[in-house]
Amino acid sequence: MDESALRTLIANLEASRSSLHWWLEFYTWLVVAGVVFEVVFVIWEYLEELHDFQRGIIHPPERPKKSAPDLR
Repeated sequence: MDESALRTLIANLEASRSSLHWWLEFYTWLVVAGVVFEVVFVIWEYLEELHDFQRGIIHPPERPKKSAPDLR
């Protein structure tokens, strides 16, 4: 290969990389938003449990799943 062919291949590679760069940035922000929502959800659940604990509210246990194995 001569130098002009290599330069053409490098230019094509740079063009494809720059076209994919937008998708990388989009999905990065999508993951960041998901993590933020998850942290907000965990804090929300913590505050609800803390509120119940401070009031002394006792919740009955959840009904066991019927698909769980019998441990007798």
